[in-house]
Amino acid sequence: MFCPYCGTPNDAGARNCGRCGAAMPEPNPKKNWLALAPGQGIGCMLGLAALGIMALAVVLPQYKLAQLQAAAAKEAVVRSNMRSLHVALSQYATEFEQYPATLEPADANDRSLEYLAMTVRRLRDPFDPLAPAVIVSPADPPDWKQVKPGQVIYVPLQVENGRARSYIIYGIGKSWPINDVLRGGYGQ
Repeated sequence: MFCPYCGTPNDAGARNCGRCGAAMPEPNPKKNWLALAPGQGIGCMLGLAALGIMALAVVLPQYKLAQLQAAAAKEAVVRSNMRSLHVALSQYATEFEQYPATLEPADANDRSLEYLAMTVRRLRDPFDPLAPAVIVSPADPPDWKQVKPGQVIYVPLQVENGRARSYIIYGIGKSWPINDVLRGGYGQ
């Protein structure tokens, strides 16, 4: 141990410096800084618990909000798909003065549904990219058990000889039908 006044080395148990005679500091036993005596640190633990609860109170609502925003964005894609189909059907009716009963050509020589089929294939289901974005239902209302979230349902009405005089387009969000329903009719 060194003297704090003159810096002379002294024996570990010396009470006074051998050179200047100054009192040597008493040796301190090593303290275990991590060990807490009973009753110590309770306030710190309570503070950390309160901080954790406050963090959850802030994070959980933000997480739920982000989930709702994501679902709303996907529902907006479904609405956009509904409108795209509506426009394509209007263009079809302008040329053929009626609507198709299906959205895919019956054979390779049928060019009447080419543009419409291309539009339908381009659309994507925002909830399941592998599922078809548009399905055709022969009945109104459609069998909702057969419809997956994010799909658009085309319902041709007044069908004769593979052509329809009117139609309804439905869409479904994450777990319920979308309030917007698009309708079209030719010569009504």
